[in-house]
Amino acid sequence: MVPSKRTIRGSQNIRTFSGRADEKFLPHKVFLRMACLEMERERRGQERRCAMQRVQLVEERFREIDAEKRDLLSGMTGQGPAPASGDPSAGNSPGGGRGFKFKY
Repeated sequence: MVPSKRTIRGSQNIRTFSGRADEKFLPHKVFLRMACLEMERERRGQERRCAMQRVQLVEERFREIDAEKRDLLSGMTGQGPAPASGDPSAGNSPGGGRGFKFKY
């Protein structure tokens, strides 16, 4: 009897599962991708909330600055609030309307 001829196979002849299923629509990969998207959405939402809070703090400070500027300007023109003491010449300065007074 004559032995049968053996065919030698290389790496090109190895069977694989690639191409048999569409990699994009495997159920477990779809759910994993959806979970990643939800986590990213939550993280971006948190970043947005923090940014909005910082913007509100800046806006509040702008309002405080505008109010203080109005008070200073009205004090310069003499339209400011009345002094705490009964003396109208006292003004708002601690030196009684005579400029700065430093204690050393």
